[in-house]
Amino acid sequence: MVKTRKRLLNNKHRGFSLLVVLIVSMIALALVGALLSVGELAAGAGRANSARDAKYNVLQGGVERGKAELARLVRAAPQIPKYTDKYGGAEPAEIVDLDTLLIENGEVLTETLTKSKLGRMGIAGDSATFKVRIYDMQYRPELVPDAASGKITPEAVESLPPAISMTGKKSLSEASALEPSDGVNTDGSADDSVDNAGVYLVRASLEIGRNNYSLDTAVIQSRMD
Repeated sequence: MVKTRKRLLNNKHRGFSLLVVLIVSMIALALVGALLSVGELAAGAGRANSARDAKYNVLQGGVERGKAELARLVRAAPQIPKYTDKYGGAEPAEIVDLDTLLIENGEVLTETLTKSKLGRMGIAGDSATFKVRIYDMQYRPELVPDAASGKITPEAVESLPPAISMTGKKSLSEASALEPSDGVNTDGSADDSVDNAGVYLVRASLEIGRNNYSLDTAVIQSRMD
């Protein structure tokens, strides 16, 4: 009789122990699952940030290359490069796209990046087109037709840089500031356009499939002569 009671007690203890182990195991599995999910999310965010940084580094390198080329063009040209040089110095009838504002020799770089090269840069994609261009920001905005006219698309209008007119003294070395003005000097005379400095947009773009990434930098470049 005593042995039977002991066996019953032992069976109850074993059943209780198994139940505790099962509950603890379920809690542990739930915690492990939650930790794995957090780890996957963190890894995914890290990869996204890394890819974004890699694209930015490529674009920033392109912008720096464009700025260096712009400085070289300004030093080499007899006059400050302007987009109107392509039209014999005259303004075009209308500015219908961004390429209208491209300065001569402003196509700094056009490069096709292969999948392997993108991979070495830390960027996913089968291939990409990398471009660096220099555009003139000194243009008259009234030359841009209204999008409703059908002569220019809304996307083309959005792609145009802001129009900036640098006026002041005839020479940058004589000017006290490079700012847009109302066209009148303090002595009442009319402003002259600054003839030894220009304002340019250096744009680096990276097209991967249907996605287009770009980085813009406005640059005031002077001959200082």
